[in-house]
Amino acid sequence: MPRLPDDDLIAARVFSHYRQIGVIPGWDRERFIRLCSLANRTAEEIGAMAGMLPFKTRTALEKGRFSPAESLHFATIEAVIKERNFGEPWEPLMPLDLIQK
Repeated sequence: MPRLPDDDLIAARVFSHYRQIGVIPGWDRERFIRLCSLANRTAEEIGAMAGMLPFKTRTALEKGRFSPAESLHFATIEAVIKERNFGEPWEPLMPLDLIQK
């Protein structure tokens, strides 16, 4: 089976987009703390919004990095808060045009 060029692969486009918005390699401690401040919520509350148990949130904070999956949730939360509080429009975190050929 012939291999498609990389620019024709959907996964490559998705990963590239996630790198551009900071989901890959994952949010760092400082960006997460800014989100907590923006939302006026504790770290554990924001972590819970991403499906994290409190001890997992604290462990990630100690390590200084969150996983890409957690970071994708945080990016969504951040975009919704900015739109609601400041009227800042946001693009979908996964624009559908990336998956169209």
